[in-house]
Amino acid sequence: MNRPHPTTRPSRTTKPPTASASSSSWNGPADDHPTRRRTLRARLLDFIRGATSRLTSAWRILTDAQNRLLTALAAIRPGRAATTRIRAAVLAFQQALASFDRAAGGFIERWAATDLPLAYRDGSLAMLDQADRPHRSWSWTTRHQNTVTTVTAQFYADLMGRLREAIRRAQAFLRAATDAARTRITQFDVGSFDADALRQQHPSAR
Repeated sequence: MNRPHPTTRPSRTTKPPTASASSSSWNGPADDHPTRRRTLRARLLDFIRGATSRLTSAWRILTDAQNRLLTALAAIRPGRAATTRIRAAVLAFQQALASFDRAAGGFIERWAATDLPLAYRDGSLAMLDQADRPHRSWSWTTRHQNTVTTVTAQFYADLMGRLREAIRRAQAFLRAATDAARTRITQFDVGSFDADALRQQHPSAR
């Protein structure tokens, strides 16, 4: 019996996106308008909340897909349509895995290229507020640019590594789940498919 394999995740460059100091998101006058000074802290908190929300949404794509796969495979019984139904469940999971990859990868690239530099700038301005110094005394010097570039590269490499590991674990989960489903329909071993055991063996499916 031919065995459908999980699709490999699209190749994504390991080189972090370039965060250019000439970007309009980096530049702009560091003015001392009172409203701006009051909202710096709020903007930093918004960065954190936004990042958490986007990562949670991306992760939910994967966990929901894993739960749907287990439900679909658990409902399959031996018969003519069993193989077709397994293939359909595998395809649906692969498509969801690709969506997870795009969502998580897109977040990582945006955060490294745009959000992190903006957070760095606003953090610097907040420090000026603490020191009671004017915002106009701060600018994107070479030192600041180099610092952000270094931090961005480290952040990007770490999160992309975590994303690749999540994809690898999801593919391992898919193989284990489909193997268990095939064993049940080919060997008529109803007890071979244990969704709870699969969740315990693959914690990301919880």
